[in-house]
Amino acid sequence: MKILSLDTETTGLEPEDHRIIEFCGVLYDDSQRKPIKACIKRIYPDRAIDPKAQLIHGISIEQLIGKPRFNAVASQIAAILEEADIYVAHNLEFDMSFLVHEFLRIEKMPNWNDKKTFCTMKNGRWATATGKVPSLQELCFACDVEYDTNKAHSAVYDVGVMTKCLWRGIDEGFFDLRS
Repeated sequence: MKILSLDTETTGLEPEDHRIIEFCGVLYDDSQRKPIKACIKRIYPDRAIDPKAQLIHGISIEQLIGKPRFNAVASQIAAILEEADIYVAHNLEFDMSFLVHEFLRIEKMPNWNDKKTFCTMKNGRWATATGKVPSLQELCFACDVEYDTNKAHSAVYDVGVMTKCLWRGIDEGFFDLRS
């Protein structure tokens, strides 16, 4: 099975109004747990970044000047999405809603109707004492995965630690991708 671990960073919280500014998708062969390929893109959003969002991910509009717009990288993102059998993310609903809106804007939807999905946040309630959905930092703590707050909220970093948590959760019997 080919697992796509993915994350996005955005200009804000509303996919109808805001845009993706960073995409990371790493495709894994689940039998060997090794990356097969990756698609990592910084994207110029054609709009301002909400100051609250910038405080979280640290990406400024100045850092995106000269980066391609979504339509220029859409085929590469679609290709890795289409190659996967299952999408895994921490807060998958958020990431997928932004991807759907970006592809709708350019009228080019990937073929992803038959894809399975798995959210480490929604399926990670076991990682918190109260049973609430965990932050990625809380999931890392529960899985004994080092979490560096200085590197957090970069799509590449978050995909890396989330995937380590995924493997640990599978090994410990907390996560099951095949059900």
